[in-house]
Amino acid sequence: IGLFFGSVSVRLKEIAWDMDAVGNFAFRLTPFASAPSRIREINAMTHALVKMKVGLQSLMKYVPVDLIKKLIASGKAAAPGAESREVTVFFADMAGFTAMAEKLQPDEAAKIIETFLTGTSRLVHKEKGMIDKFMGDAIMALWGVPDPIPHPALAACRTALSMARFFHSDPQMKHRIGINTGLAMVGNFGSEERIDYTALGDTVNIAFRLEKLNKQYGTTILIGPETAAAVQETLLVRPLHWVTLEGRAAPLLIYELLGEK
Repeated sequence: IGLFFGSVSVRLKEIAWDMDAVGNFAFRLTPFASAPSRIREINAMTHALVKMKVGLQSLMKYVPVDLIKKLIASGKAAAPGAESREVTVFFADMAGFTAMAEKLQPDEAAKIIETFLTGTSRLVHKEKGMIDKFMGDAIMALWGVPDPIPHPALAACRTALSMARFFHSDPQMKHRIGINTGLAMVGNFGSEERIDYTALGDTVNIAFRLEKLNKQYGTTILIGPETAAAVQETLLVRPLHWVTLEGRAAPLLIYELLGEK
């Protein structure tokens, strides 16, 4: 009897340890999953734990991990709401992909997009950025959310420069990038049933339009004046042109990001 209860105690401790690890996003294969217990309830707990891991690992592909961790740590249910925060917004898009895709089979086009977004995502995460969303062959990323980080504008610009180096030798991976820094409304936007954690406002709109302006100026990376002011001691930037963007009365001096000093 002592051996029986001892084995049960060990299995329960293993399950408890594994559940605690999952709570900290330390996923691992359950070491005892291949050795069924003679107790039906323990087997049920083990199988439920494995299913929970698979579900969370899948969820992490849809929602930023840092955001999930913050939500779990808060102990509160997600609800619509936002606050004004300073962020650096990053948009990257594949140049000429629409014309390229017309000559490709759907699976070939999808593979190219996957390669571009995977490579870009890894570089964003390396510099502590948060992937906000994918939009076809484009990506939106944020620095400074959900938690502040040191030098967010510098991190975003270094991501852009790393992209230029990473995709330099692949003609299919030509891209355009727009980066802007400033105040934005950051938080949960949507309805009671479904929400999206993102940033909205003029700062975001400018970053998006800067990405598109690269085509007009023949550039690869354009940044806004606040971003340029934040990185000019470290990175090489040049003032390019005063532009009037749609929806804004005042002209904006835009800059080209060239490289490290």
